[in-house]
Amino acid sequence: MFYYLEHARLQLWFFSPNLCAAFLVITLLLTVGGFRRMRIAHTPGIRMAAWSVAAMAGLQIIMLAMTYSRGGYLAALTATTLAALAEKNWRGWVVPLLILAVILLTVDGGSRIRSATQWEEGSIRNRLLLWHGGTAIAARHWATGIGAPPAAGNLYTAYYQPLWLEERYHSMVSDYMTLATAYGLIWLTAGLLAVFSGIGIGWCCWRGNRDPLLLYALAAIVGYLVCGLFSTGYASGWIMAAWAAAWGVVALFVLRDMRRYGFRPRPAIAGWAFGAAAGIALLLGGYGGMVYHNRPFHWQQREIGNSLPLLELSPRQETRGTVILAVSHLETAIRPVLRPLVEKGWHVIGLETAPGTNAVEPFREAAQQIRATLPDDKPVWLGAPDAELSLVVLAAGATGSLQPDWDGIATFNLPSDWPFAELSPVKRLDVWNKPLILASDQWHIDATRKLAEGGTKRILPEPADNRTPPGVIFAEVLNRCF
Repeated sequence: MFYYLEHARLQLWFFSPNLCAAFLVITLLLTVGGFRRMRIAHTPGIRMAAWSVAAMAGLQIIMLAMTYSRGGYLAALTATTLAALAEKNWRGWVVPLLILAVILLTVDGGSRIRSATQWEEGSIRNRLLLWHGGTAIAARHWATGIGAPPAAGNLYTAYYQPLWLEERYHSMVSDYMTLATAYGLIWLTAGLLAVFSGIGIGWCCWRGNRDPLLLYALAAIVGYLVCGLFSTGYASGWIMAAWAAAWGVVALFVLRDMRRYGFRPRPAIAGWAFGAAAGIALLLGGYGGMVYHNRPFHWQQREIGNSLPLLELSPRQETRGTVILAVSHLETAIRPVLRPLVEKGWHVIGLETAPGTNAVEPFREAAQQIRATLPDDKPVWLGAPDAELSLVVLAAGATGSLQPDWDGIATFNLPSDWPFAELSPVKRLDVWNKPLILASDQWHIDATRKLAEGGTKRILPEPADNRTPPGVIFAEVLNRCF
């Protein structure tokens, strides 16, 4: 259940009130179109029955207001206003004015409308950030996209979402952005071309017959297009069924007029539709290209050594040095470990490593291969974001003949003792005479403090709370001390 200022938002059987609003916008406009057509029927009984349809439309307007969906409000008002402008008579303005009145009379409906201008408000700000990063994903994968949701949402969270924000997205919360990132800008252009062409053909048909049902079917199509700016509705069968009904009404009128009256669409419609679709795709791609180009870092993933997966994040400006980190899973280490370092100017390389003695030699070999490719005038550190991998890194780096390769080691929750001599931290620290960061959380500070007492180059940062990731601690200590 979703709430706005402690008011339950209507969502019927849909996942969210915004999807419910998209459905109601389409059905409301089709209902209004049906009412308007029944009122001009020749049969008195049909004209009287139209008022029962009007009552259904009124109920739908009330339900729409109760969703508190800003996108739904905008879609309904935009579509009905366009229909009123097309009709050029007072009857067309009754519906948008009635919708606006019902929204304003709904408890806190006016404040919901005003909140649309408050861009710092959480949901608006988060969507703008999501779409900002989404354009970069669409531009980088413009031909084929990166696959069906949640691929784009996961990529955005990992590389584009600010570290101070913790949100997870299944889609890009927009039909256009979701389709562009999932399947590419080419397919988005093709889809928009088909939609715009259909709207253009329907519009030309309406200009000939002036039928109100056709006009409001077109308005329903446009209304959903507006809703699609702010929600991912194409995955909902109910919404697509309602939208297909609107398209069915348009198709029936077009086919009828082609048979009865010789209606033929103008060839210029295809050119207009292609120009609009290509323009939207180029705008998204151009803006996204700038967003991607201006990212503070870039990344690449590959394998090295004994098939160890490697993820490399490099800052665009001059680096402070390199940190080679052993991590359990590359995907889950990006935000808490790798990005805090690269966004502070460090060249970061994550090696997917398993804990245990068998991981020491593969990690050492891979780290040495990486070290051979790095310049000698920048510091190179080893590190790990948890206790068991800290033991692996210490065992791999604190070897007498290899110590000159590394300028320091960063550990997290390093245990003060270990039952197996191969990974004993005490044994390794006895031969390690270079800087060592002994970071820990509040629950392991006593053991870490005991290790810090044995050497002058051992740095003991303040213990981290459960919300401070290891990468943030490493970045702060490295930038402050080195």
